[in-house]
Amino acid sequence: MYGNALVNCQFTYLDGNAFEGRSNGLIIDNVLIYRTQQTTLGLDSRSMSINRPSVVRRVTIDDVGASVGIKGGGIASVYKLNNIMHFGGLQYDGASLQMGGRDKVIYRYNWPHDHPKRSCRFDARGYPTYANAFGEMSYNVAWNTPGGFAIKGDDHLLHNNLILGDGGFELFNMKQWASKNERTVVANNIVANLSAGFYDWEKVGTRKNNLTGKYEDVDDYWLKETLVEANHPTIIGKDMQVFDDGNTRGRKKSPLLAIQHNNYHNDPKAVLRDPDNLDFRLKEGTVLVNGGYELSSNDVPWKTIAFTGRYSSDAAPNIGPYGVEKEYYRIPGFQFPQASTPIPCDGTRNAKRDCDLMWLAGYGADKHIVYVGHSKTEVEQATSGGKKFEGNKNIYSFAEELEKGETIYWRVDALMGTHVIK
Repeated sequence: MYGNALVNCQFTYLDGNAFEGRSNGLIIDNVLIYRTQQTTLGLDSRSMSINRPSVVRRVTIDDVGASVGIKGGGIASVYKLNNIMHFGGLQYDGASLQMGGRDKVIYRYNWPHDHPKRSCRFDARGYPTYANAFGEMSYNVAWNTPGGFAIKGDDHLLHNNLILGDGGFELFNMKQWASKNERTVVANNIVANLSAGFYDWEKVGTRKNNLTGKYEDVDDYWLKETLVEANHPTIIGKDMQVFDDGNTRGRKKSPLLAIQHNNYHNDPKAVLRDPDNLDFRLKEGTVLVNGGYELSSNDVPWKTIAFTGRYSSDAAPNIGPYGVEKEYYRIPGFQFPQASTPIPCDGTRNAKRDCDLMWLAGYGADKHIVYVGHSKTEVEQATSGGKKFEGNKNIYSFAEELEKGETIYWRVDALMGTHVIK
């Protein structure tokens, strides 16, 4: 079978996998997985099991015990606009998005957050089985995920991502993981920390002899895809070549070899509008606006499709996953019939005085009406006076800054033709 689709489904309050998808070219679109895998007693440690999908889009995973959010692969595929949170408490290892292989997998526009695992991960089997390659991570936002991004292999592209908190990029340069990341390009990201794992190149590798079934030492073995020309640059941009804190009790850190362009390594809150309330747009006037590096096919010769994001406009690209958007703000995750995911968050007491109101559109809605006021009852009961937003527009801006201590109530109605979902 090929080309099956799972669209606009909810899987809630069950144990085990939400579903299994085993057909080639499977499309998964607008799926909610909530409170599943509550014992993880089965053999599968995933929220859902999929093999050879083509697109996995707008999946929300919330309150799940399994250690892996989404794991697929086996075909060139795209994982985008997924919102993955509150999972992985009952099992070891794992990540929000975890793929391996050489299939030109793309992770873009995802929000992995608030869980104890890694955010986004490209895997490799142990040396010398295979190295991962040709993966892309772009425009993802991760927060409260201490593991950050784990990138094994080489020839990857990481651009315009944002990590808030302790996590960073771990661009493995380790024999154990068949990884060097010498040709991996890291551009226009907001990320405080980069590292390359622990130095293990002096260790002798082993390889299984298929005739005897035994493992043999292989000093000179290495995969051809990891061979790098002698004139290849080992460091570009900020001086982050070696991560060794000088602590003789600890293991020596491996040199970071990835190619770096225009990444921002300082406090993200200094350049973002209101990340505490999920507004990850850039502050106007910051050097990150149009301060990015213009990627081209010369940087990533293996890439055969267009770059994610705006890399052909007159203005230079931004650094980070958002710019200074005025009309549309990208919010990942499952779309309910009604509008959802209010930004600033419902009940927050630390919204900025210059905040905008934003929301995730109702599923299939072609317009929305926003009612705003100081009386909860009046906003709930309003039938006129709301502001209409056509198409995908979802940013309501106040005429002037709010007063300190002011309380705002707001409601968003989703419209599909004449049908209104309050």
